[in-house]
Amino acid sequence: MTTIFTGTLVATGQQGVLSTGKSVWLNAQFVHLMTTTEYVDTAGATQTGTLVLYKAGDGTELLNLIFSDSLATLEGSMNTQPSTGTVPLNVWAMDYAASEYDTAATTLYVDTTKVWWMEDFTGTGVVATDGLAIVYDNTLDNRTQYYTVDDASTNAGVINN
Repeated sequence: MTTIFTGTLVATGQQGVLSTGKSVWLNAQFVHLMTTTEYVDTAGATQTGTLVLYKAGDGTELLNLIFSDSLATLEGSMNTQPSTGTVPLNVWAMDYAASEYDTAATTLYVDTTKVWWMEDFTGTGVVATDGLAIVYDNTLDNRTQYYTVDDASTNAGVINN
């Protein structure tokens, strides 16, 4: 494993809410998307958590995992070297719009080794999209173009830190 992130797993897409949360450690390289979500725990209370679409390997299956940890906590954990002798994997929190005409930005966590192309872009839509980024998927078979909120030089600076 490269960098791992740890969190308290409270629900899965397959089994629903667990009776008690459990600590898990996952390879951050295969995180496909992270977002804040709500879930109903076993006592019936609505809780805030973090949904992680986790790609378990180079296959196509995505697992729906919900952690009680906050989005910021999991992001920080992903970028922390967990033990001596391991190399952290850089994960870029890319803010993007689905098109240059979208009214809101979404955050996608990208393995920086999958970033193939970046350039400056002046958007004509509602969201000030300032850059383009082309990112390969985890299998390196497909690439997707994103309209990024920040310009290419800013994005490059974030990635190279």
